[in-house]
Amino acid sequence: MASTAMTIELLRRCPHIGCGAPLDGDAVDSDHACGQCGGGVTVCNSCRSANRLLATHCRGCGMATGAEVWPCHPGLRAAGRRDSIHSIKKARTTFPIHLGSPAIASPIGVDGLLVVSLANGDIELLSEYSGKRFGRLTAPDEIVVTPAISAGSLFVAAGPGVHCYDVSRYLDRSSDRHQTPVWSFECNGGAPAHPVLVDEQTVYLIAQDGNTATLHALSQSEGRPVWNEFPRIESGPTMAPLLVNDYIVVISLAGDVFLVNRSDGIVEPSFHTRREVNPQVTPFVERDRIVLTDKNHRVFEIIPNSGGGPLINEVYAMRARITSLAASADFIAVGHMAGLTLLDGRGGRRWSADDIDPVSVTPIVAGDTVFALDDAGNGLLFNALKSNPIDKARLFGANVGPPPLITRTHIAAVSTVGDVVAIEYRPAGKT
Repeated sequence: MASTAMTIELLRRCPHIGCGAPLDGDAVDSDHACGQCGGGVTVCNSCRSANRLLATHCRGCGMATGAEVWPCHPGLRAAGRRDSIHSIKKARTTFPIHLGSPAIASPIGVDGLLVVSLANGDIELLSEYSGKRFGRLTAPDEIVVTPAISAGSLFVAAGPGVHCYDVSRYLDRSSDRHQTPVWSFECNGGAPAHPVLVDEQTVYLIAQDGNTATLHALSQSEGRPVWNEFPRIESGPTMAPLLVNDYIVVISLAGDVFLVNRSDGIVEPSFHTRREVNPQVTPFVERDRIVLTDKNHRVFEIIPNSGGGPLINEVYAMRARITSLAASADFIAVGHMAGLTLLDGRGGRRWSADDIDPVSVTPIVAGDTVFALDDAGNGLLFNALKSNPIDKARLFGANVGPPPLITRTHIAAVSTVGDVVAIEYRPAGKT
């Protein structure tokens, strides 16, 4: 019994080696940080033990923590179903956080940690709960594409190279805070042109040089090439690489589709969509299909492996110019210059909100609700039944930047001038 009590007491202390201070339960639930050392803390949903941010397993019960929530740019790979949002709240008084440098890349979020990459090469590590800065990494060149994170490692494309940082170790207050990358790799054929994509073991990037796109696949642990050679696609500029089942899918702006086998990098015979792709709207992967738009304001889908060959179907034709897109199994949210339109999963129109500002950044589809950040800086929450917002929160005065992200408890966004805001939301069914 004494041993059990001692174990319980240990699990209520700061998990950072070198600290071990007792934790105030209410404070941890509110701020998710140790009041003494300031280290980030997350609480296990099963046994309520305190763990370090990015811990893969709980130190109390041993259960997997499921840390990753938004590991890369939205839409590049299928995401799990998210619960509907009941309501959104105003940002805490600690927000916005003024970082002082423009942001071009989207923020990513894991396990209570916001990773915000700035154009000047700084990478800010912030608490999604309080905005507290846990640390700052600095890449050797400017950052213009969204990084990715996997198992505590952050993969940043900066200039002509990609660099891996051990964020999990960096956040440990007892360890060396030296920020030299674990590995770096200089891409062949130009600088990375699109957001970084990850699966469980590999990092994927496309370097664009004129009409040639080179797809790189690197080991996450060592940064070494995992294929015998990098595929070179001679089809002009491309969209971001997409992860669909066993393939990395590369789509050119001319409408050519290339399937690259993840295991060996072999490129299968390409096929054509018979339309030019809209370069301003990032495609969105939903299970085994890709939803995207063309230059004629039409939403269409590609199912690369349907048994009898690829399927290409028109889903919906818009009158207004399409500016953003998000999809789930049940819905497709289309941002455009006139506002926001919600379609069902097969393209049937549910409603259209044409009396709001344009929605130029990727919306968030969560269950049967949609969160959209309009160009005026308003966060708007809709449900599937009507086009009038059911809730609203002001995020920015203007200067809306890259797409917002959703974590388990917050929606976060960064402006073009480097202001970060996180607003709390209440999932449906929870009081």
